[in-house]
Amino acid sequence: MPYYTVKDKIDPDEIDSPMIGFAFDNYPTTPGEHCHRKGQLLYCSQGVTHFYCQGRYFLLPPSKAAWIPPNVVHDVHSASKVSYRSLYIKVEHFLPLPNTMEILQVEPLLKLMVDKFCFVKPDYLQDSPEFRLATVIVDFIKQAITLPLSLPKPMDKRLNKIFQTILQAPGEAKSVNDYAQMVNITARTLNRITQKEIGLSFEKWRMELRLMHAFVLLERGYSVTQVSQSLGYSNDSSFIARFKQWAGETPAQYRRKVQIGH
Repeated sequence: MPYYTVKDKIDPDEIDSPMIGFAFDNYPTTPGEHCHRKGQLLYCSQGVTHFYCQGRYFLLPPSKAAWIPPNVVHDVHSASKVSYRSLYIKVEHFLPLPNTMEILQVEPLLKLMVDKFCFVKPDYLQDSPEFRLATVIVDFIKQAITLPLSLPKPMDKRLNKIFQTILQAPGEAKSVNDYAQMVNITARTLNRITQKEIGLSFEKWRMELRLMHAFVLLERGYSVTQVSQSLGYSNDSSFIARFKQWAGETPAQYRRKVQIGH
């Protein structure tokens, strides 16, 4: 059984170990801004988690991990209960580590080591096998591939309302005019706000959000055709080309990696 679980009312910042692990299964996330004095690696095994951090929106699908640096304020949301493993790391023992939040690709070996570390008692010594395992885990974190699963968070209330609507139904066949009318502005004004806040046209921004959601659907075992249709693409070829340009690999290649990883 993991050493710490959701039943333990323990503040990880109060435990004086270089690294500690917590296991959370079918856990309801509690929205609200907070931070930790330690860095956090959060590996998600079930459910989709949404983060708001450093002025950006991050999507954490299953089998991926979020790296959150020390003292960085973040807010966590999930539409359903999630299962994850969380490592809290005193970064001064393992410098350097990233100083911004990132969504990371998780190699199968890293997943196994994270699971293993959740069974480690926190009173290990620095010349122990447990500390050496912690060191290897951090080496894997440093070498992990960063995934393009974040975008600037809209600050304009009108744009944020549209943003939340798209998150709920990314494949919905609405035009720019439809979204603009939803918040009582013109399509031209909507494009101007999106360009100013996000740095993209509205259509390109919506495309990025759709592509982020593609990761979730591929993780769930959807076929490439099913994902393409769910996200509103007219044909598979357009989706495949755009996904490859954005993620550096085809949806099928990514789906195979997910199946191997699981």
